[in-house]
Amino acid sequence: MDTELALVVSDILITDYSSIIFDFALLEKPILFYAPDLATYYDKRGFYFKYNEFVPGPILYTPEELFDFISNMNYREIASRVKIFKKKFNPYFDGYNSKSALSYILKIYK
Repeated sequence: MDTELALVVSDILITDYSSIIFDFALLEKPILFYAPDLATYYDKRGFYFKYNEFVPGPILYTPEELFDFISNMNYREIASRVKIFKKKFNPYFDGYNSKSALSYILKIYK
């Protein structure tokens, strides 16, 4: 299964430090961040943003935390945080970007 299809059919994304969050955020579905090695990752690679302030979902550090959170998760609350994230990083996404770009190009070349 390709990545785009996997994202569309998934109800939730569990990730670590991947940029896949930008793609999944377009779907306005919950994103959970599993980061058991956050301190080590920060020391070795670093981040462009403050990870704890940047991610649009909870950061979970153990498998138990992850399981408990999923078991009791407020889907709408997490999805609303993702929606805010989406608007911040994709302010022009409206589902018609290709059409808008084509219209603009055709207008220029008339």
